[in-house]
Amino acid sequence: MQSKISSMLMFGVLLLMLWLALTMMSQTSTISTPFVLTPTPSSTPLLSWIPSAYKPVPTSTSTPVPTSTAPPTATPVPTSPPPTNTPIPTNTPIPTNTPMPTNTPPPGTSGNVDIIHIFYDGAGSSEPDEYVEIRNADSFPIQLSGWTLRDNANHVYQFPSFVIQPGQVCRVYTNQNHPNWCGFSYGNGSAIWNNGGDCAFLRNSAGGEIDTYCYP
Repeated sequence: MQSKISSMLMFGVLLLMLWLALTMMSQTSTISTPFVLTPTPSSTPLLSWIPSAYKPVPTSTSTPVPTSTAPPTATPVPTSPPPTNTPIPTNTPIPTNTPMPTNTPPPGTSGNVDIIHIFYDGAGSSEPDEYVEIRNADSFPIQLSGWTLRDNANHVYQFPSFVIQPGQVCRVYTNQNHPNWCGFSYGNGSAIWNNGGDCAFLRNSAGGEIDTYCYP
């Protein structure tokens, strides 16, 4: 502390001596010119002549170190979902034209129907299993309603409403019912067809003769 005070006193003495020297120099110059202490501009500071031991030590001010700014976080790029496979449209089938039903002509009331066989020797005394076999030999169905079948003794069977198809075979039994053979039967309790020979006559609903079959 004392050394600091001594330094200051010495500095003050030096300044005083400098001032006195300058005063004396100004008095020796022209008296009409007033003394003006004009400092000589110099790039050297005023205190440059003072010994370094007596210069005030500048206090260093610490420059604040800039704090490091955290790098910005990368904004996540939104990911788009993978494209879904678009189903390939299937070709729609072109609807086919439904054929219009053709008008089926009504069956004929007459046609070519043949007597093809007579089973005349049946079982037992009443022979119920006798039969006459007929076939539609035409190319179209035929309605048999009102047709008749008879023998020489004039046993007459009249056909019910029945359409016989082309190529179809039917039987007329003496006294049996067989639906698989069209279900025709005289319903007679005794034999009809003679074992010693007979003839069968088939006629249409108008009475016209269609076919005749005889056996010896």
